[in-house]
Amino acid sequence: PAISAGPSPTLNCQLIQTQLAGTANAQGPGQLAYFWTTAGGNILAGQNTLTPTINQPGTYNMLVTNLLTGCTATASVPVQQNVFYPVVDAGPTAVLTCQNTNNTLSASVNNAGSNYQITWTTQNGNFLSGQNSLNPVVNAAGIYTLTIVNPDNFCTSSDQVVITQDASLPTA
Repeated sequence: PAISAGPSPTLNCQLIQTQLAGTANAQGPGQLAYFWTTAGGNILAGQNTLTPTINQPGTYNMLVTNLLTGCTATASVPVQQNVFYPVVDAGPTAVLTCQNTNNTLSASVNNAGSNYQITWTTQNGNFLSGQNSLNPVVNAAGIYTLTIVNPDNFCTSSDQVVITQDASLPTA
């Protein structure tokens, strides 16, 4: 049989399983039988079809047999995985005072691709500006959560920073 194991997919944080796309054509009469094996991967379903469902990186091997002639053919396809999570640091804690009524957060991110997406949220806090940057300005006590999405593999990481307020009046 003339066969192909199909294109090589890459699993990521969004594509955690996929179907392989094998093809086969009988050369002459006969019905074809399909059998997939793997080295290092994992076949979830469809081991005896052209399109097995898989969920692990590895090499997948397809064996096709012409049931009338007994002729066989093999093909393989490598499956890669890209699940590198961003390394996120929302920055150091800070204290707002009567004299320092706002604070610029100082976040950092690594391993997030070149066009990572920034999202800040807060519980009880308030953003003055820069909510879509690594250095937003805040003016209220609260818990501030930074979430980074790597658009190359859709992996997401978060970190929090706590901003407190010391509004105690000096003793006269």
